[in-house]
Amino acid sequence: MSTEKMPGAGEDAAPYIVDAAGDILLICDRILEMANADSPYSMSCNQMSIAMDTNSIGFLAKEIMSEANGVAAMRRRLESGEGEADAQ
Repeated sequence: MSTEKMPGAGEDAAPYIVDAAGDILLICDRILEMANADSPYSMSCNQMSIAMDTNSIGFLAKEIMSEANGVAAMRRRLESGEGEADAQ
């Protein structure tokens, strides 16, 4: 993980979650490169299976990043009072 410290009590964890998910995406990209490096235009069944699983993990990492960013944005809106007008 690129961050060197974990969030403290009461600290927003969203930036740490987004950072970790970004690290997972980078690893997925590297795995895809390695799985298909020798034959870029054809894949064996095993390579295809690895690529599909890796893409699934990468997709989940993107969803986690999106969700964490959305929660952080919602928290900022609520703390600033912008969300109160919508609730009434």
